[in-house]
Amino acid sequence: MHTETTKQKIAKGVSAFYATKQPKPISTCKACGLVFYPRRTKYVSVACSRKCAAINKNAPARAIRSEFRNYQADCQFRFALKDYPERFNFSLIEQHGWYTAANRGGNLDGVSRDHMFSITDGFALRVDPELMRHPANCELVTQRNNSSKKGKSSISLDELKARIDRW
Repeated sequence: MHTETTKQKIAKGVSAFYATKQPKPISTCKACGLVFYPRRTKYVSVACSRKCAAINKNAPARAIRSEFRNYQADCQFRFALKDYPERFNFSLIEQHGWYTAANRGGNLDGVSRDHMFSITDGFALRVDPELMRHPANCELVTQRNNSSKKGKSSISLDELKARIDRW
């Protein structure tokens, strides 16, 4: 048991500790709007959870890019070629290798993925990015052929939809 003077000293010490302690910062999640206490006080977090952070991850970049650049990013292929070995010509990759830019190794004759129905045409016609990044819209071509076609499509939108239906 503590004496009365010891109890008063403890109470005074606890009061002094809480008097100097800063209140927890409150943040608002930029992805969902939830008010929360960030876990790290040194770096105030912008999202309430990992899920919201993943949703919000590209928000700053999307805000400063043009509508076309955002569409272009949304249309990038997100599948692995190895998941469809019967659909793609891997001998072209064995022959030429993958394309790499001059500042990344410089295989300018390498192979790259090409959107048969071009992103430029898809943007003009407001085609859903899900259709644009579908494996049925992908073909493997040498980078020289890909860059020489510029924004031209090698198939029509109707052909793309038919290819997706057959996929």
